[in-house]
Amino acid sequence: MSKKTRQFRDRRSAATTATPQAAASSASDSYSNIPARLGNGTSNQAQAGEYPLVRLSYDFELMLSLYRGSWLIRKIVDGIAEDMLKDFPVLSCEMTPKEISVFEKVVRKTGTLGAMRSALKWGRLFGGGVALICLKGENDLKQPLVLDEIDPDSYRGLIALDRWSGVQPSAELITDLDNPREFGLPMFYDCTTDAGVQTVHHSRVLRFTGRELPKWEAQMDQYWGLSEVEVVFDELKKRDYSSWNIVSLLTRARILSVTDTDLASKMSGLGANEAAFNLYLKRMEAMSESMNNQGLLVLGKDGQMHDNSYSFGGLADVYERFQLDLSAAADYPFELLFGRQSGLGSNGESGLQTYYDSIEKKRSQQLSPQMDKLFPIICMSTFGEMPDDLDYTWPPVRTMSNKDRSELADKTATAVTSLYNADLLTKKEARKELKQASDANGLCSNITDEAIAATPDKYASEIGGGELDLPHDNETSAADAAPLDVEGTRDEVAELMERRSFGELATGYNFATYSRHDGDIQLTVRFGDDVVKDVTAVFAGNDDRSKWNKPNAETRKGWEGLWDFAQAYGD
Repeated sequence: MSKKTRQFRDRRSAATTATPQAAASSASDSYSNIPARLGNGTSNQAQAGEYPLVRLSYDFELMLSLYRGSWLIRKIVDGIAEDMLKDFPVLSCEMTPKEISVFEKVVRKTGTLGAMRSALKWGRLFGGGVALICLKGENDLKQPLVLDEIDPDSYRGLIALDRWSGVQPSAELITDLDNPREFGLPMFYDCTTDAGVQTVHHSRVLRFTGRELPKWEAQMDQYWGLSEVEVVFDELKKRDYSSWNIVSLLTRARILSVTDTDLASKMSGLGANEAAFNLYLKRMEAMSESMNNQGLLVLGKDGQMHDNSYSFGGLADVYERFQLDLSAAADYPFELLFGRQSGLGSNGESGLQTYYDSIEKKRSQQLSPQMDKLFPIICMSTFGEMPDDLDYTWPPVRTMSNKDRSELADKTATAVTSLYNADLLTKKEARKELKQASDANGLCSNITDEAIAATPDKYASEIGGGELDLPHDNETSAADAAPLDVEGTRDEVAELMERRSFGELATGYNFATYSRHDGDIQLTVRFGDDVVKDVTAVFAGNDDRSKWNKPNAETRKGWEGLWDFAQAYGD
């Protein structure tokens, strides 16, 4: 027994052996009715219940057995982990789209997302898991990882390990007060891989633990967390017990019985000897085996047969209550855990929204600290430097459909335009609003901070009352009078072209504008929200496609679609 444990028990013992006078003088708000045997300190079944301290997370075989044999445990462990890491975070800093694409390619080729997802699953299942950061040429893993010393193109990915079969924390703890996020955690980890056992510095490890524990419990668990299985174990047993009992009841749903007035005397030996009674039992067994759709049952003159059926009324409601308790303990919606809605009149929408909000919270609390450690390492390996404004955003857990995203973008653009035209926002403020909303609707995501800084901080009336130049969807038929303008986001225009069978929109362009003025077709392709490339001279009054700039087949295919689209709407 440790010294801290003895001190704790001594304090508890001293509290329970206090004098009656001291107990009487202390305040108590518990209800007690001794004659009725109700409340605190009375003799009844409810007061006899106890909550012993059980550490199921220590039972590796039980955790493994449940993960392999229970589909509910697999769904609870894997489902939430997969939703938390459904997508890798997106860079949110002053980097070009090409640089962001290179970063995402490194993440994809190294399998970073899959390895991190595995480590998170083992953390949820066993209470602890790690992802070992692998860098080319780094052999002495016991040394701290220094960002400035990371070689270009050295990041190789992650290796996922769990607390029971790959990781042993050291007794030495982090005591650096400048690092409060990891203060008090192990300094080193002995990691067992196929290459052997290596001592790894904490700066090279991403930690994934289960639910948080108090300090003393965390110390006993070697600074790991609580397994998710331990949290739901009691509710899982209730659900499984009720499920198997329902199966047992199904075998007794209909019982046929035969009345025999001499059964008591035969069993006592008075009405028949042992041999005769055994023959009687064999006849009963033969009758039972022959009772099917094609069987024949023969009864004596006074013989009777009864049909006893069992009613399952109300059983489904009781069973569903156990399922609801299990889903609540797991922080997992009933609709996702069991694949159906709970009760009549429930569409599950509110429960799903609560779940998605909880996933966002888990991302912030459990994953963001690990991403804050990993992103600078990948940047140093990929670009040789770390952006001063390095940041990232999590993609939404609940993916919006193209239609919903398009409608949201249109409503945002319309609202901002109205505020700008009403002199409630300056042009700079309007562009800031569009930039801020770009993460949700995908519109105007390429407006840079420099472009916003260069935008006049003036109202529409001061500029001249002009409209705020925003993309919008305006499908105009060929029968409409000139001038004809068709403008929209890249996805909106591509969708419109697809409906008209004009091919695909050229990649790399944010939105395109086609217009017909005085008989000429004008095609303008906008890069970002600032630079405009006017190709009117190429398309004006002719269809000489040989003059086009065709850097590659993919772009040429898209531009041909744009041309056909513009021609059709310009006729």
